[in-house]
Amino acid sequence: MDWDQFERIDAVFQQVCDLPKDEQAKAVNRLCGDDPKMLRAVCAMLRSDANAAEQDFLLAKTNPAVGEDDRRVGPYQIGALLGEGGCGVVYLADQTEPVERRVALKIIKPGMNTHLVLKRFNQEKQMLANMSHPYIAQLYDAGVTASGRPYFAMEYIQGESLTAFCDEHQFTPGRRLDLFVQICEAVRYSHQKGAIHRDLKPANILVQQTEDVVVPKIIDFGIAKSLLTPMPPEAASPHNQNPETMVGSAIGTLGYMSPEQTQHQNQDIDVRADIYSLGVILFELMTGSLPIPVATLRQQPWQEALVLIREQAAPPASTRLAGWQRDKQREAARRRGTQPRALIAYLKQDIDWIIAKALAKNRDQRYAGVSDLLADIHAFRGFRPIEAAPDSRAYRVRKWLQRNRVLFATTGAVMAALVAGTAMAVNGLVQARQSQATAVQEATRAKHSLALLEDFLTSVEPGERGYETRLLDLLDSFRVRLREEDSIDPLTQAHVYHVMGRSYTKLGQFEPARACLENAQRIRSNALGADHLDSLESQLLLANLDRVTGNPAAAEAVHRALYKQLVDGQGARHPLALRALSELALDRHASGNPQEALAKMVQVVTLRTEVLGAENEATQNAMDSQAVLLTDLGRHGEAEEIHRNILALRTKQFGSDHPKTLVSMHNLGRNLARQNRHDEAHDLLAEVVLRGAQVLGEDHPRNLNSTAQLGRSLLGLKRYAEAEALYRGLLPRQIKRVGEDHSLVLGTKNNLCLALWYQKRHGEAARLQEQIYRQKIKLLGPDHPSTLNSGNNLAYMLGAGGETEKAERLAREILAKMSARLGRDAKNVVEVAKTLVGILKRAGKHDEARAVTKAWIPQEDKPQP
Repeated sequence: MDWDQFERIDAVFQQVCDLPKDEQAKAVNRLCGDDPKMLRAVCAMLRSDANAAEQDFLLAKTNPAVGEDDRRVGPYQIGALLGEGGCGVVYLADQTEPVERRVALKIIKPGMNTHLVLKRFNQEKQMLANMSHPYIAQLYDAGVTASGRPYFAMEYIQGESLTAFCDEHQFTPGRRLDLFVQICEAVRYSHQKGAIHRDLKPANILVQQTEDVVVPKIIDFGIAKSLLTPMPPEAASPHNQNPETMVGSAIGTLGYMSPEQTQHQNQDIDVRADIYSLGVILFELMTGSLPIPVATLRQQPWQEALVLIREQAAPPASTRLAGWQRDKQREAARRRGTQPRALIAYLKQDIDWIIAKALAKNRDQRYAGVSDLLADIHAFRGFRPIEAAPDSRAYRVRKWLQRNRVLFATTGAVMAALVAGTAMAVNGLVQARQSQATAVQEATRAKHSLALLEDFLTSVEPGERGYETRLLDLLDSFRVRLREEDSIDPLTQAHVYHVMGRSYTKLGQFEPARACLENAQRIRSNALGADHLDSLESQLLLANLDRVTGNPAAAEAVHRALYKQLVDGQGARHPLALRALSELALDRHASGNPQEALAKMVQVVTLRTEVLGAENEATQNAMDSQAVLLTDLGRHGEAEEIHRNILALRTKQFGSDHPKTLVSMHNLGRNLARQNRHDEAHDLLAEVVLRGAQVLGEDHPRNLNSTAQLGRSLLGLKRYAEAEALYRGLLPRQIKRVGEDHSLVLGTKNNLCLALWYQKRHGEAARLQEQIYRQKIKLLGPDHPSTLNSGNNLAYMLGAGGETEKAERLAREILAKMSARLGRDAKNVVEVAKTLVGILKRAGKHDEARAVTKAWIPQEDKPQP
């Protein structure tokens, strides 16, 4: 039965159901005309309605099962029971025609299809039919069973409840807020379509994940209120509802219902009831508890529980967390991929205030609509003042500073470039007064530079675009302006392109960064020559992009040539020569040569300290990089001391939330993890991830890198399932940002492999490790240290899984290549030899195992008998 047929049948039923029986037959025959199918369907509905009126509702509620004649309903084959309400049941069903798919089939319970129940059922059906939204379960079809019970078929959501999904995948507060925004958009849409849900709760919001896409779906509009077709008061009778969503005369679910829903006469419910429920959901998403705990409500008699909902104010979410015992705090933070102090700091003030406004007992003090709630969330994320905050000048100033801290760094650099261009032009104008032609040229240059400066400055102000102007939007629009303005002085244009390329790189936007830097180098080379220092500087930054996008070999070739050219022309102490040497050290590190990289970086630190001083920012950057290399070489104590000194300096100079400070925190956390101080590392890195999400964005490359390092600390703490969940969530975000073949992605895959292995899922781990090994051969070459390490891991896993012949061949191959590259006594070579010995022992080749041990493993490293 298609939708139009059911609408016609239902329209006839609605017209005749209230008529006296002697008039019903005539009316039905007249309205159905010569359509026998319609006549049979309407009569079946009338018989069912008449029978239901004579039955006891409580008896009916004990028999939700589908009868034998209803196992197949139209094109649907009924399967498992999914859920049950007061008047209806929902089954999983397979649709066989005209398309094949799984659906959720909602059917009126036997004996419950009274006139009023049918009206509510039809209202739910009609509300769903009016809505088409990606975050609301879709209605497909409707009809009547052979026994006369109406049904409708909906989209089947194979997902978990909102809170269960977020906890299982350790969604950070920021990602939980992303989901909450999507839910709010769906609720706003339903309000626009005239439907107030009245039972919003995590159980009615299912979350499904397909690859890297996470989608919430709101379900169950069974007790929704229609603003378009109001129901008579008796239709909301407790006899017609699910007891879980009915408390006396209250409509909704305890803990989530608004104060006005607890009242005896609740016909005046409006959209602010859903606002309250959204506030409860946000509180629960952030803390793991309800504003009024369910246990507290259930300890009370029903009426007293309703009084609590009406009168007891909820504490701020951060206060609730702060008042818990340390273990409970840590568990709540763990499920949110962070640590207690960072979580409490995230909630304090803005999120607390947003929740408090949504949960106001007096609905006139709540948000007037979902749009207002969303506006405050977007304001919070954009570091703008929120409506829910107390009116305070200090608060507004603080928000303005937060909003513009990164903007200052970048726009300051761009404006400096423009000012420099203007100054150069004016200076040239003064010096060129002897030549009228040159004077005109310099005057034009100064005029265009000043116009560019004015244009950029006005774009930073709110003006017509408002405070929603974000840095990326600003850079993008200004880049278009530069490209379209052919009359702008080329050197000024090149200087601005160069600075914008640096800014895009810092923001992790590598494609526009490359475009800007290529423009800068081209213009500078044409105007000044390829060997000019400005041209070489743009070339250096372009090579940096090669390394950060996964091609360190290409970067190294350029940096090595640049360094030689700069030393020959400017001397080894020239700032640009030192930058080239620093970048060359990082290239060698990325290529798997930390010892050589360290030697170069020590040279940079020494010369920068002599030339610029120890507290200079460039010197500090080199020191931080030196400490990272020391960590990789196992010199953890030296590295930790440097990291802590740099962190203290940057915190004092820039503040705790500055990107430079976060880099130092990340590096220290990485060092602590390498020392097996995983508790300390976890707490520090969780704070970095949370702050980084606010300052840089959840998916900024730096924040993704810190998230990966946080996973390493989870592995060190033997929290393997949590590490697996973190890495599975991280992988698609990394791939989307930097591509499948980036070293960061390979590192995350390797860590996911470890998480699987330690959970004794050896087959999965070995398959993933083989994929990593093949990918590294393709990207890095078969002899790269990272490739060889992966090959050793794979050999170990294959041997442990019983594939000893294959494992032995691979281990011998890796041993030969690694010893040729690093020497027989290198630590990694000894580790491969140990892998080979273990494989040989598993294969029963004990003589060969002893021979390998004697030849390759020093006495102090030999396993005890």
